[in-house]
Parts: sequence; structure tokens; C-alpha cells
Amino acid sequence: LQVFIVRQERSWTTLNVSKRLFKDLMEALAIFSAFWECMFTFGTKDEEHECVFPGFSLRSSSSMPGKDTLASYVLRRAELNHRKLEEGQIPWSIRQTAVYHRLDRQSGTLPLFSFPSNEQRSSFVLISPSKRVDERVGQLLKQAQSDRRARTPGVWHSLLVSDSIKGWQGYIAWLEEDVKARSDQITFAPVGYPKGDGFRFSVEDRQALKVVEDSIIDLQIILSTLMENILGIRSYCRRCCGIYCGKESGNDCGCKSVADEFDQYASEVSLFLTRASILRSRVISIQNLVLRLIPRLSDLLRYEDQRALKDLTLQSQEEACTMRSLTEKTTEDAAAVKVLTIIGVIFLPTTFVANIFSTEFVRTDDNGHVVASANSWLLAAIALPLTFLTVVTWWLCVRYHHISALQRSLRYFFARLWGWIKWMRWWNKTRVPDIENRECQTKTGTTVSMRTLSRKSTAPEAK
Repeated sequence: LQVFIVRQERSWTTLNVSKRLFKDLMEALAIFSAFWECMFTFGTKDEEHECVFPGFSLRSSSSMPGKDTLASYVLRRAELNHRKLEEGQIPWSIRQTAVYHRLDRQSGTLPLFSFPSNEQRSSFVLISPSKRVDERVGQLLKQAQSDRRARTPGVWHSLLVSDSIKGWQGYIAWLEEDVKARSDQITFAPVGYPKGDGFRFSVEDRQALKVVEDSIIDLQIILSTLMENILGIRSYCRRCCGIYCGKESGNDCGCKSVADEFDQYASEVSLFLTRASILRSRVISIQNLVLRLIPRLSDLLRYEDQRALKDLTLQSQEEACTMRSLTEKTTEDAAAVKVLTIIGVIFLPTTFVANIFSTEFVRTDDNGHVVASANSWLLAAIALPLTFLTVVTWWLCVRYHHISALQRSLRYFFARLWGWIKWMRWWNKTRVPDIENRECQTKTGTTVSMRTLSRKSTAPEAK
């Protein structure tokens, strides 16, 4: 038994082996060229396409026992990456392990290794196995030194397949949780009045739902390839049992129990495929629900907007009534203030004159009768003109803006009138010389014509 492991520090980096060393290993183990397709799935890449990964490949020089048999395949597995997640990242990573196996008797084709002539040679090349497989390989190698069953190819292939299947259940559960959270976001959204629109499923949410759907589609492709690999490995292990264990061993070699394990693995993968199909149906159902809800929510939002506008109209009417009553009250107060102002304007000059002269225009005599003073005429002579001037001044102040507007209108009118008069005067000045020239031409033409007629009339007489 020989096991060669090519490790990889990180899933997005290159393998920890040089190209020359790996070619030497391929020549020493006589690895067939189909294994290169498995190797091309490793290394740096911008994005990953699931259809690039090859399926199970089998080569055999003869179907007879005792001849070399070799196979290669790629197993995909889901693992928690334990990273500090940023926006758009997920806690799961999908990684792969490439496997090459060769089973043959000792021959001159492999000079680097020597085995007993009656012992079959089983050679494994594992590319980027998981930590669990790496630890388990060391344990099986120690056990294989004393236990022949630990060296059977079926045990090693079963170890690799079980490690590949282990993480898919957790990954599918995480996808289901994500899909259910997005479904609840729509199903339990409050959309009725008066709570308002509680539906919050933006374009970013629809894009994230599409990403989940693409992940489920990739999962279906991976599980379908894994199912084909398991079926191919099961058939390959049965062939290896005939070569390595021999027909005479019967059921003591343990290959039957390994075949039963592969049947169980196939059942688990079939179950995962069914769950992935159900998850995808649920995602499609959510997308259809969103497409159906958007028009109805738009109608509901329009109805709520119209109802809100109606409420605003009623509030505006109430505010208009309130403003109307306030305006009426303000108008009444202004009228009362105006009356008081007029009364004050009338009595202000009289009070001013009485205070200036400090004269008692009305007094009481000894008998208790009210008697007007002899100078009371001064009160009327001074107060009445002052009252008139005060009223006129108040009226002019109130009507000042009207007067200013009238003055501006009059100024504009007279300016236009003066401009028109100036234009008429200029036009008359330019028109007078033309009239004089025409008159001169008319007079000259008349004189010439008269002369011509006189010549014509005197011509016969000259003859």
C-alpha cells in the first residue's frame, strides 16, 4: 500500500508541489492522462463552474484478475470556513479532493518500489484532502501493517466518500434557513391599513434570492456528479475485490460490508438531491409570490394614498374654516381700531389746543351754571383747521401707495405722449422738403407743357 498526498494551504491558492516533481510522480506511478482533468480544477480562479469537474474515470488493461486496474475522480465537499464574514459572504465553502488509485501486481513498470511477488500493489494519490482524511490516513497506515483488511481499496475509497458526504446536510440546512427567512419576510409582512406598507422586499433582496437559487442549482449539479462517482466507485471496488482478495476469500475480506456502505452513501446523496429540488421549488414559489404581490401592493398603496389625500383634504377644509373665522375676527378688530383712530384724530387737535393755551374755555359761575368763556372762539378757530389737517394727513398716509402708483402711471403716460409728439415733429420736418420738391416739379412740368403747346400752335402760322 502506497499513499501520496499533495496538500494545499488554502482552497484559492496553488498546490504545494512543483510541476516537475508532479510529472516525475506521474511517470513513476504510470498515471494515465485523464487525471490531468482532475488537476485542472485546482489553482487560482475568478469564478467556479460546476460543469468543469470531471466524473469517474476507469482504465483497465484487461478484465481478468491479476492485471492492473486504475481509476480517478473528484469528490466535492462542503466545509465551514470559520471566516469573519463580510457583506455578501457565506459561512460555507465548497472544496474538492482529487483521487487517483492504481491496483496491480508487481511488474517492471514501477522500478522505484519493490513488493513480494504474491502481493498486489495498491497506490493512492490524494490531492488536497481534508484535515480529517489526512489524520485518518496516518491511522489506517499504522493499522495496515498488521491488518490486511485495512489495505483493501474499498476501505480507502469508503473513507474518502464518507468525508465528502459529511458536510452536505449542514449546507442544505443553512440554505433552507436562508430561504425560509426570505419567505417569512414576505409572508408575515403587514400590508393592511392603517398599519401602512410593511412589505420590504427590495431589488437587493431579489438579487440575493437569485444568488440562493444559483447556489441550489450548483448543489444539484454537485450532488448529481457525486452520485455518479459513488456508483462508479462501488462498481470499481467490486472489481478490486476480485483482484485483491481473490474469489476464494468469500465474505471474509469485508468487501461486502464496504459495498453496503456505498449503497448507504448513494441513498444519502439521493435524499440530498430530493431536498435540493424541494428547496429550489420553494425559491421559485417565493419569486412567483413576489411577482404576484407587486401589482396588488401597488393597488393597495394607491388606495391608501387616495385615502390619505382625502384625510388631508378634510383637514385642509377644517383649517380653511378656522382661518376664515380668524380673518373675520381680525377684520372686525381692524374696523374697531379704525373707528377708535378716527375718534382720536378728531379729538386730538382740541385736546392739544386746550393744553397749549391752558385756558378754561368753559367754567362754572357762582350760581353753579356752566358759562362759556369769552375766549372760547379760539378753541374752534385753532382746533378746526388742525383737525382738518390731521384728517387729510392720515388719509394721505393711508392712500400713499395708491397715489404713488397713480403718479408712476401718469409719468409713464406723459413720457410716452412727449415721445410721440417729438416723433411727429421730426416726421413733419422731413416731409416738408419732399412736398416742396414735388410742387416745384409740378410747376416746371406745367411750364414746359405750356411752352410745347404754344410752339405747336404757332407752327402752321409760320408756314
